[in-house]
Amino acid sequence: MFIFDVVPLTFIPLSQPQLLSYFSPKEAQKGGVVEISLGKRKSLAVIIHCEPVSKRKAAIKQADFSLKPVAKILTPTPIFAPISFQLANFLSHYYFIPLSFSLKTVLPKNLLTLINFLNPPLTDNLELIKSNQSTLENSKLPPRGLNFPTLINLIKKSNKTNAQILILTPTIFHQEYYYHKLKTEVSEMNLVNFSPSWPKKQYCQLYQNLISPKENYLVLGPKSAIFLPWTNLDLVVLMDSNNPVYATTQKLPHYNTLTVSKILANYFHAQLAYFQNY
Repeated sequence: MFIFDVVPLTFIPLSQPQLLSYFSPKEAQKGGVVEISLGKRKSLAVIIHCEPVSKRKAAIKQADFSLKPVAKILTPTPIFAPISFQLANFLSHYYFIPLSFSLKTVLPKNLLTLINFLNPPLTDNLELIKSNQSTLENSKLPPRGLNFPTLINLIKKSNKTNAQILILTPTIFHQEYYYHKLKTEVSEMNLVNFSPSWPKKQYCQLYQNLISPKENYLVLGPKSAIFLPWTNLDLVVLMDSNNPVYATTQKLPHYNTLTVSKILANYFHAQLAYFQNY
């Protein structure tokens, strides 16, 4: 018998515990996904810690409540990139939002489809937390006002094996414009014109390609692309970085993409650049 400490992928107020405990007859790893009972409803949850019941016997006996069983183990091994947990943790602390909500924001929306697509999971024994956690304090100010030839030069200088490059755009107009300009300049990379409205299968295929990289990828997309499962990022570029669209204020959680991009770049020791010329 095992105890799972999990974070539900639903909104739980900050005043309530963000980490809940359940028991299961089967073992699972950190980052696995389970279905739990939360009040009168079901919710997906991510395993943060798993250990045998024998290690918590004393605490269980003294508790004035009884643990509930996990309803279902959907995947016993992690299918998320470590950066996803780093970003969720950063959003929670920096913007003072519940970890349950920040984790739901960062992780893929169609989890059940993704779990079925990645069967068996690709990231067995993946470490979820790196020791060199990124902070804003050690971030450098990125270069601003790059012109297009300089941008192409930055892309072609990427020397990582199976490198990943992210270019964020504030609008669909920007994205389509730069996609067609880049198509003729970076033929040596897999250029992806990402959209959150992609069909589920197309999204899952990109997810698989990024979390288990075997080729160079350049992904062009809106600000939500910052939460894709990056594993080998070498360059992050924000087009028209002064555009107010990068500050998410219309819906929760509120965050600034420029701030999050610094955490993302620091985590991978990737170069960060702001592009402001048309």
